[in-house]
Amino acid sequence: MTTGGDLAQASLGQRGQVPLPVSLILIGLSYTAACVMAFAGVPVVRTADLPLLTFLTAALVALRVVAARVEHPERWALALFWVNLVIVGAAIWLSPAFGLYLFLGYYESGQLEGRARQATGILGTAIVIAVAQVGGPRSVLFTPLVYGGFLAINLLATGLMTVLERRREALYRELALTNAD
Repeated sequence: MTTGGDLAQASLGQRGQVPLPVSLILIGLSYTAACVMAFAGVPVVRTADLPLLTFLTAALVALRVVAARVEHPERWALALFWVNLVIVGAAIWLSPAFGLYLFLGYYESGQLEGRARQATGILGTAIVIAVAQVGGPRSVLFTPLVYGGFLAINLLATGLMTVLERRREALYRELALTNAD
């Protein structure tokens, strides 16, 4: 019998990965938004940074293509998660628009093996995405108080989502045991 969880897992691809087109679309939208903001004169993105941002975007695309094409043991999945976070962190430093793409980090951190790795991945994602949410380092909102507030909100929200997800998993296990009887 196929369960809703099986169908959801199948639609995500191997090992719960985000489908390649989804990640590429989010990277493309982030890059497009950054370019539009730069050429529109929005002060948080400089046109002088676009060549480096283009390079970082290409690196993100390449990383996603490699990750989608190669079968990775857990140690590679973990390394790819952190390399991705570092690259997108640099992109966010140049343009907060890349926070659109980084939301995938919350899902992907939950796919890491082990609760400690998942928690560390969520923390890393929250630290970087909060920079985007306050508008990046050139924003007038990029102050310790405002950044800390956004970071706290991210951690509280993801903590709540994690607790709810674990309760849902426990309920599915309980239902499966009940149905097996």
